[in-house]
Amino acid sequence: MRFLSAAFVLLICSTAAMAADTIQIKGQEIRHIDSSPSVSGEQLGRNFDRINNLLDDVLYTSWAGQAVKKGTWLRIQFVGTRYISRFELVPGCAGSNRTYSQYSRPNKILLQGRNRTVAIQVNDHRNLQQFEFDPPLPAEELTIRVESAYQGRNSAICFSELRFHEQNIFAGVTENTRKAIESHASALINADGDRHMRALIQLGPVAVPRLLMGLDHPSIEVQRRSLQALKTIGSPRAAAALLRYHKKGPQPELLPITMQAIARTGDARAVAIFAKALAGDDNELADVAGEAIKDFGSNVLAAVEPLLKHSDDVVVGRALRALSFSREERAVELAAPYASSLRASLRIAAAEALSGKTSPIALELIEKLSTDEIISVRLSVVKSLSQLTNAKHSKLLESMLNDRDYEVAENALNALATREAGIGAIARYLNNPVAPLGNQAVQKLTASGDDAALNIMIEALRRGESRFRVALRRGIAEFGPAGVRALLKAAMNDKWLRSDCEIVMAGHPSIATPLISEMIERDPTSIPPFLIRALNAGSGSQAIVALDKAFASGSTQIQSEVIRAWSRFPAAVVADRLMNVLKNSNHSLRARAVVAVGKAQVKKATATLLELLNDNTFPAELAIEALGRLQVSEAGSIIVSRFKHAPLNIRFAILRACKNIQSTECLKLLYNATDDYNHDLRDEALKLLAIK
Repeated sequence: MRFLSAAFVLLICSTAAMAADTIQIKGQEIRHIDSSPSVSGEQLGRNFDRINNLLDDVLYTSWAGQAVKKGTWLRIQFVGTRYISRFELVPGCAGSNRTYSQYSRPNKILLQGRNRTVAIQVNDHRNLQQFEFDPPLPAEELTIRVESAYQGRNSAICFSELRFHEQNIFAGVTENTRKAIESHASALINADGDRHMRALIQLGPVAVPRLLMGLDHPSIEVQRRSLQALKTIGSPRAAAALLRYHKKGPQPELLPITMQAIARTGDARAVAIFAKALAGDDNELADVAGEAIKDFGSNVLAAVEPLLKHSDDVVVGRALRALSFSREERAVELAAPYASSLRASLRIAAAEALSGKTSPIALELIEKLSTDEIISVRLSVVKSLSQLTNAKHSKLLESMLNDRDYEVAENALNALATREAGIGAIARYLNNPVAPLGNQAVQKLTASGDDAALNIMIEALRRGESRFRVALRRGIAEFGPAGVRALLKAAMNDKWLRSDCEIVMAGHPSIATPLISEMIERDPTSIPPFLIRALNAGSGSQAIVALDKAFASGSTQIQSEVIRAWSRFPAAVVADRLMNVLKNSNHSLRARAVVAVGKAQVKKATATLLELLNDNTFPAELAIEALGRLQVSEAGSIIVSRFKHAPLNIRFAILRACKNIQSTECLKLLYNATDDYNHDLRDEALKLLAIK
C-alpha cells in the first residue's frame, strides 16, 4: 500500500472558488458508516454515541470513540468509487470550549483508500478544517484511523463533523459510470489497454481524476495510455498533476506526449517548459514545444525573446517560429533583423514569425521575402500569407501564383482558394497566357461551390479555353443541376458553348434529361440539335418520350438527330421506330436509320438491309457495314458472294463487315484478300486480321 505523508496534503482555507469547484458527497451517496466502539451515552451524559452526528452537516453534534488499543477508526462505504479531492472535519466535541477541552481530539489521521493512504495533520481548534488531495484519493470504502491525539481530561477521541468532496464534474455521475471508469482504468495495463483508453476518452473529463492516478503507475504503458487520454480530453483540472509529473521526470519516451498533454490543459506555466525545450538539444521535444506553444498567446513573447540571443542558429530559428503565435507588435520588431540575415534558415524562420502580423512593417518585410532567391523562404512567405486575409496580403499572394517554382505557386493557389478574394484572383490567373496550374485552379473554383466561380468557369469555356477544357466541364458538372442549367442557359445564347454543353449533359443524364424534355415539350420545332445529341440510354424512358415528340415535329434536321440518338438506346426500345424509318421515302433519313440499326443491334432489320443491297439508289456500303455490326452469319455469305465483282469502296466495306461477322466464309475471304492484286486492299486485310 502506498503511503503519502502530510507533505502531500495541503491544509487550505475555505474559499468561494474552491466551494464552486467541488460538490459534497452525502446522503444517498453514502451506503454505510461503521466505527470502532463508541462511548456510551451514559458514560458521557450526552448523545456522543450516535455516529450519524458526523454526517449531519451540523458542526456541534459530535461522536466519540473509545480509546482502544488498536486505535479509534471510522469506515465509510460510498455508492460507487469516489474520487475525494477535499476532506473537511471539525475535531473534538465542538459544542463549546468546555466540551472541546474535556475530550481528546485527533492529532494525526490516516485516510486509507484503495491502494493509497494519506496522512494529515489536524490543528487543535474546533473550527472546520479542510484538506485538499491532488490527485484525488479514490475510495469505494474509506477508513479514517486516528494515529495520535491531543489529550483531554477524558481519553475518548471526539469528532463533530466529517465531510467529503469530489470535483464538480462528478455531479450526477451514476454508479454504473463510476464502475466503468474504474474498470477501464484498471485494464490499461492489459494487452488491449488501448481499447480501454479509448473508452475512458469517450467518458470525457469525468475520467480525468482516475487517469491522473495512472501517472504514478509503475508500468510505462499505463502511464503512456493515461497521458494519451489526458492529452485527448484536454482538461484544465489535470494541469497541476501533469506539471508535477513532468518535474519529477518521466521516462524519455514519454516526454513528448507529456508536453502535449500539458499544452492541452491551457495552463500558462507550461510556457516555461516549452521555452526550455526550444533551447534544448532534443529536436523531437523542440518540435513538440514549437507546436504546443501556439495556444498560449501573449505568454509566448516573454518566454522566447531571450532565446533570440542564443548562440545556436537552430535555437534562434525555433524562437522565431514561436513568435508567429504572438500577435503583439513587439514580435514584428524582434523578427525584423532576421529578414535580412545572410543565413537562409533564419530568413525562413523570420517569414514564419511574421505569420498573422498585419502592421505595415510586417507587410513590407513579407513583400521583401516573397522575392527571396531561396525557394524555402518563399514557401514560408506563402505559409505566413495564408494566415493574413486583407486585400494587400491577398494581392501579394496572387502575385506568387506566377512564381517560377511550381510548389510555391501551388501553395499560393491553395491559400487563395480559402478566402473570398481568391475567386477573383483565380479567374485572373486562368486568363494568363501561361497558367501551368490551370487544372488545379479549376478544381479550387469547383470546391468553393460559389456562383461566381461557376460563372468564371463558363466564361473560360466561352472564350475557347482549351488548356484545361476537360477540367472546366467536370467542374461545372459538379455544381449539379445549378451548374448544368447555367451552362445550358449560356449555350442557348452562344453557339461556341454548345459542344461543351452537349458533353456535360450527355455525361449527366439524370440532370440533363428533365431540362431537355421540358424544352421539347414547350417547342419541339426549335430544339437545338446539340440537345438531342445529349440524350442517350442513360436518360431512361423520359428521353424516349421526348425524342418521339421531337421526331414528330417534322423538321428533317431534328429527325436526323433523333435517329442518331435512338442508336444509343437498346434495340428492344428503338427497333420498331427505326424499322419504320427504313421505309421512309426521305433518302437521308433512311441512310441515317441504316447506320442506327447497326449501332443499336436491331437484328430484325437484316432482311431489309439485304434488300437495300439491290437498290441502286442507296449507298450499298452503308448497308454492308450495318450488316457487319449485326454479326449475322447468313448475311456474311451473301456479302462475300458480291466481293469479287464489286467496286473498290464496296470491297473495303465487305472486308470490314467480315471482320465483325467472323463466319467461315468471312475469315476465308479476309485471308484470301491478303494476296489481292490491289495493294490497298491487301493492307486493309492484313490490318483487320491483326486486330482480330
